Amino acid sequence: MENLAKEVREAFAKMDIKISLKELSSTTSVSPSQIRYWEKKGYIKSIQQQKNQSHTYTIHTLMIVLGIKHFLNEGYTLSAAYEKQHEQRGLFQALRSLYQRVEKVDKKNNGEIVIDLGPLDDHPNQRVIANISPEYKVSLTLKEEN
Repeated sequence: MENLAKEVREAFAKMDIKISLKELSSTTSVSPSQIRYWEKKGYIKSIQQQKNQSHTYTIHTLMIVLGIKHFLNEGYTLSAAYEKQHEQRGLFQALRSLYQRVEKVDKKNNGEIVIDLGPLDDHPNQRVIANISPEYKVSLTLKEEN
């Protein structure tokens, strides 16, 4: 599992998947005209390799569109929805940074998942361990290393 966590982190870091306008629209249930409008307003960006070629979008853009749509559905204006999703993006980046601390993931026979988050910065002989029960209750412990 330790190698799997590392491979997943590296795969996400390298992810360079592109999707078409049609795919972006059908995945997010946002019309192509709305997507083009949001792009014109500067809320999202597309990639166009050559002039007169179809635009493509990244997974990152897909997440932005989903965020904007979510906040529009909550009743926010377009500009406020963009700002709210931008704030949320910071939270996701923080979570991604936390995920990069994961050094090892194990699953015990009882279904419990144990995640080693590595050593404490100011006490390198102590490791932070997250224990997640089969019911997804989380408890954090410190493990002393010899």
